[in-house]
Amino acid sequence: MNNPAISGDGADPDLDTHTNYQEFISGTLPRDGTSYLKVSPMDRTNGSVTLEFQAVAGRSYSVLWRDFAESGTWIKLRDVPASGITQPLQMVDDTLGGRPQRFYRIVTPSAP
Repeated sequence: MNNPAISGDGADPDLDTHTNYQEFISGTLPRDGTSYLKVSPMDRTNGSVTLEFQAVAGRSYSVLWRDFAESGTWIKLRDVPASGITQPLQMVDDTLGGRPQRFYRIVTPSAP
């Protein structure tokens, strides 16, 4: 695939709401509507949360959280270093601190 950052391509041919540029950065397939960076359903037990997402080979990630969907500063939960293989990644390390809910996002490359 050509680098859409150079071509300025903001198209979304697979209609998954992610532009070609976003898919290029995350290492997903811009013509496959099921290929995009997403968090799989989470499991919440005993006050901790399990997050799972597909980590693409050669990409680093940061997992961020905040207490409110529309406002607040995103706080880094953890960085995920680049791996040599594409694989599902499962993490169990957020104890919620007694809060009833949290909102998460995953960014690539990892945040400073």
